[in-house]
Amino acid sequence: MGSANAALRIGWASVDVTPERPVLVRGQFYARVSEGVADRLTVTALAIESVRDGEPGGHVVLVGCDYVRVPECLRDSVRQQVSERAPEIDPSGIILNATHTHTGPQLRTPGEADKDTAGNLGRDVGVDFGTRIMDPTEYTAWATERIAGAVVEAWEKREPGGIGFGLGFATVGYNRRICYYTGESRMYGNPDDPEFSHI
Repeated sequence: MGSANAALRIGWASVDVTPERPVLVRGQFYARVSEGVADRLTVTALAIESVRDGEPGGHVVLVGCDYVRVPECLRDSVRQQVSERAPEIDPSGIILNATHTHTGPQLRTPGEADKDTAGNLGRDVGVDFGTRIMDPTEYTAWATERIAGAVVEAWEKREPGGIGFGLGFATVGYNRRICYYTGESRMYGNPDDPEFSHI
């Protein structure tokens, strides 16, 4: 049971992190360059603070990012910028997660880019992206500022609120690989086939 003297303060913010120029696209085992924008990339921040007897308690800021993953370099740089802009936010309470889109940009800081290249190829290979393509390190720095801004904005917008839950059913994904009695497997196969074995 909750105390009459306990409350939550909640704030939301959202920011567009769609790159301004073509970028290297993350999510495959080979390099791809974006050719346009089908859907905007968004970052959403939810700040939750507990308040007891009028005094602030613990807090967390949950940040959902339209990326394939959130590398440590992005998490650390967002936390650093938030600490500089809003020292009252505990950086360890900023939790970033990814929607796991395979058509979002590469994310790297200069140090991570060097480490990745050297680790994968055994040596550092400099890549000149020119001015047409937004370098992954350039995009990461640009996005970091916007994400940190969303965290601070969500924090500043906190108002008394509450948390509830509901139960429902949502089809998020499905297994697309069909196996047949012949031993063959096929993506997007036909489960109505008499040779269908299992998914």
